[in-house]
Amino acid sequence: MRMLKAIQKTTGSIGAAILILASLITTPHAEVVLDGTVGPKGSVSGPDYVITDAMGSQAGANLFHSFETFNKWGQSYSCLFLIIIV
Repeated sequence: MRMLKAIQKTTGSIGAAILILASLITTPHAEVVLDGTVGPKGSVSGPDYVITDAMGSQAGANLFHSFETFNKWGQSYSCLFLIIIV
């Protein structure tokens, strides 16, 4: 509410209405981006994200992944960490 009052002071009620409208129509989306530190660099396709062992690095019995972005999860997104054992 404080933020809304500050916006109204500086931009008037039209600016506040635009800000509220923009926040209502913005659809949040999940985002997964590998940073290339321990595997390949690049984004992973979603909304059902699959992170494989090839996207990380193994050290002994441990598997490591590194992400630039891993955020904004909701009910319509999922992420599976998949290890392929041959």
